[in-house]
Amino acid sequence: MLSMAKKTFLSLLAVACLFLASGCMKSISDGAVLSKEHVPAHYESTMRYDHFLKIWVSDQEYVPDRWYITIGKFCDDDQYRTRKVGVRQDTYNQAKVGEYINLE
Repeated sequence: MLSMAKKTFLSLLAVACLFLASGCMKSISDGAVLSKEHVPAHYESTMRYDHFLKIWVSDQEYVPDRWYITIGKFCDDDQYRTRKVGVRQDTYNQAKVGEYINLE
């Protein structure tokens, strides 16, 4: 007779195998460049309550420039996958929409 821990482990293992078999956990690292996005540097503000001072305080955080490329391709299981990847500025500048890119 299997213990409860072994049954739980075997159940989780079966679910993990199903995800792997269905391709749900695959991530692409190459494909056609579908789009490019540049998010300029900016400040983001949040409000928080200071319990000691008993007032609302505004916090600002600097967010640097970000560059993203969205790639897509058909995988071995005939499903079209896409992925949005943060990249360095030089990679962003060299990439052209519609061309193949390998981000490994």
